[in-house]
Amino acid sequence: MDYELTYSNNVNAGTASVRIAGLGVYAGSFKVATFAIGRLPLTSAKISLSLTTFYYNGAAQRPEVVVMLGNKTLKQDADYKVTYSDNIRPGTASVTISGVDPNDEAEEDVLASCVGNYSGYASAHFSILNQIQMMRLYNPYTGEHFYTADKGEVESCVATGWKDEGGAWVAPSRSSRPVYRLYNSYVPGGDHHYTADEKEVEACKAAGWTYEGVGWYSDDAEGAAVYRAYNPYAATGTHHYTADASEIKTVVDAGWMDEGIAWYGMK
Repeated sequence: MDYELTYSNNVNAGTASVRIAGLGVYAGSFKVATFAIGRLPLTSAKISLSLTTFYYNGAAQRPEVVVMLGNKTLKQDADYKVTYSDNIRPGTASVTISGVDPNDEAEEDVLASCVGNYSGYASAHFSILNQIQMMRLYNPYTGEHFYTADKGEVESCVATGWKDEGGAWVAPSRSSRPVYRLYNSYVPGGDHHYTADEKEVEACKAAGWTYEGVGWYSDDAEGAAVYRAYNPYAATGTHHYTADASEIKTVVDAGWMDEGIAWYGMK
């Protein structure tokens, strides 16, 4: 054998080198040659999103991203960076992955952890619906049902012992018919009341309830009725609201008063 090869910087994109060192009669002599390792384009990457449909809630939606290039799963912030666009209001939102060259001084928002092996970009899309998923929770200690579209409120309630009962109905993100929320702090455990009737709001406020503003909106198209029933024997959880007509029948059969349609959700 007349020589041996030693490679360096020959894994990541950039300039690699090979040292050719003489052996035997060539011992003591060497030469270094360089070669380029190109950055792979991301244009053919497959992007998978944790969710492709969201309900509008006024917050930025950022589904988690999994990126495959061939048989390799790429790593966020190491192989690529992620940007979202049009991801607040209802419509079609985008998530874009792009390669980062950490040596490019012109590159904005360069991630120091990126190795720079990939170039270009690829995009995927997801939908934000002009709807709000209303959630229902139950307090086993007071008997109250609580309704909200706020994930933070859901998590806070669950952390304090409420039972998450899942989706209640789907409300429009906006309409001409607001539904108001009030709170009674004087009964054991507190109690909420919800109504689309402004006169009822004023009556509750006059009786000492705290006005908490618009909770959500009723569907102008009156797509799906949300019913209301009243329990005259309860101190908290006095009203129950549901889009399930059979559930209203069950509580009415148990002694609750059927108060008809409270507002409308969307079909």
